[in-house]
Amino acid sequence: MPRPISLNAPMCWPCWSPARDDDGQPIPDDHIIDELQTLLAAGHETTATTLAWAVERLRRHPDLLAQLVEEVDAGGSELLQATVWEVQRSRPVIPVVLRVTTARTRLGEWVLPKDHTVIASIALSHSSKQNYANPERFDPNRFRNAKPDTSAWIPYGGGVRRCVGAAFANTEMLITLREMLRTYTLEPTSAPDEKPRSRGIANAPARGALAVVHRRSSPNNRPKMVVSGEAAAARLLALQPPGRSDW
Repeated sequence: MPRPISLNAPMCWPCWSPARDDDGQPIPDDHIIDELQTLLAAGHETTATTLAWAVERLRRHPDLLAQLVEEVDAGGSELLQATVWEVQRSRPVIPVVLRVTTARTRLGEWVLPKDHTVIASIALSHSSKQNYANPERFDPNRFRNAKPDTSAWIPYGGGVRRCVGAAFANTEMLITLREMLRTYTLEPTSAPDEKPRSRGIANAPARGALAVVHRRSSPNNRPKMVVSGEAAAARLLALQPPGRSDW
């Protein structure tokens, strides 16, 4: 259950007090609160799962992991952003996106009647050689000098009904990964890549993205912990410092 939002919160009230609908009428407070809670809660599962995939990918690419640690320590974010985009490309947590035709539409050699459901495969688009060179390779450098092509990179869907929380989710992932890399050292692994498994609406790492980590603040006699990437990401997103028993 989301925590109730206080109307007296000084950081929130000035932001929504002038909000008005398309007819110029003030938007009721309870409607705004519902929208804020939806924005915060709706993407929690998919964002946490994407971060779990990031942990799974980074442990299997130690050179990239070392570069990211160096970048975040220096205050940079270019490679970090490219890595988030590449995780979303190579391990999309939502495999398909659905749309309903509002009119008779021609799509290539097909004619689609009105009011028919069309399923676009995010996974196929992201793994197509027509869209990406060496799509099977995990390579954040493909996004270092250019933003993703939104006609081929579609983890949030596309068009006018593209996920409204896309920018918020991206910011969450950047902050969470940055803090994770600043606080913990992820030990690399030579274990095989984890396969996806369906968990509710999301495709998650089959073994939970387990990782061996230790705190960077304790260089001597550092205690190791085996943590779940999924649980750790969910905890960090909730802004709740986890104890060892929680991981």
